[in-house]
Amino acid sequence: MLIGEYPLNQEVAMQLLMRLVEERQQEKKAAAQKPSLPKSLSPREVEVLEHLARGLSNRQIARSLSISTSTVKNHVHKIINKLEVSDRVQAAILAIVYGLVSR
Repeated sequence: MLIGEYPLNQEVAMQLLMRLVEERQQEKKAAAQKPSLPKSLSPREVEVLEHLARGLSNRQIARSLSISTSTVKNHVHKIINKLEVSDRVQAAILAIVYGLVSR
């Protein structure tokens, strides 16, 4: 390589740059289309939902968060109502959709 010369053909470099820009725009578009978690959920409800989505039982969630099982049940009931789903399984699926937990 001589001093001042490009290590890549300019046309190839431009195609690569355009492809990278296009991929970045697609990533931004996909992120914008991802649903956001309802703002009505309290921070503690979000924590409970994360645990619920990982498949933990009410007792396990209570132990992990240092709260009573009845408090967990109360949070789960509120989460189900706020997310407008019929059960904890549907709430867990939404938690995955919202990106709270990985698949």
